[in-house]
Amino acid sequence: MNAIVPGGIENNQSKNFKENYSKMAPIGRIMSVKEIIGMVLYSYSDMFSYTTGSILTVDGGWTAL
Repeated sequence: MNAIVPGGIENNQSKNFKENYSKMAPIGRIMSVKEIIGMVLYSYSDMFSYTTGSILTVDGGWTAL
């Protein structure tokens, strides 16, 4: 079993929220929906078939700090 652990995902939050989040995010922005969809699609593809027991952190660098 694998897990995808996303950071903040843009979903109609206020402009103020997104600006504040982006200031704190190491990558400097909030994640778009298409970026997390890409990870999900990848995890269901044949390219991912040898990956087991992994936690895929997709958080723009939050856990790297």
